Amino acid sequence: MQTRPLLSRLGAVAVVGVGALVWYLTQGQAAAVDLEQYQQQEASAQVCGHDLGLDGPEVETLVAFGDEQGLRYPYAFAQVTAYLWLIGELPDCYMTKSVASGKGWKNSGTTVDDIDEDGAIGGDTFGNREGLLPNRPRGRYAEADLDYVRGNRGAARLVYDRELTDRGFIWLTVDHYDSFERIPEL
Repeated sequence: MQTRPLLSRLGAVAVVGVGALVWYLTQGQAAAVDLEQYQQQEASAQVCGHDLGLDGPEVETLVAFGDEQGLRYPYAFAQVTAYLWLIGELPDCYMTKSVASGKGWKNSGTTVDDIDEDGAIGGDTFGNREGLLPNRPRGRYAEADLDYVRGNRGAARLVYDRELTDRGFIWLTVDHYDSFERIPEL
């Protein structure tokens, strides 16, 4: 007789365990659907970096991080960051301010999207005048716009150490250098 309550308890534990497993598995499916939704949204907006084709758990981690930080386009952020980590440079959709100026940027109200539909500003030196990042020799830090589609460039930037991108020396600022969050290590 004493085994019956124990079996009841084991049955309840099994039901809870199965319920937890179902919940866990459906969470993974929801994340995949959300990732696809981000891809489609950012492709239609023609955000710089949306089309790099990188995937895997690292990209999912970066999308979640970008979303937590309030980025409008966390999938493009994840693509650009993973690319920078793997290749050590920004994707081709980025151009420095001098290259953009040579194409007519800032002349009589011209914006970046007027000269390159899915382009963005990036690769220029970041001076760390705020002193919020670790000290590095002059010229080591560079910056890249994030969340840019049309019009004004906005406040979100990726800041990185040009020589140490493969070791995670990459930061995100969503408030135009008032604060920085280090990118999670991949």
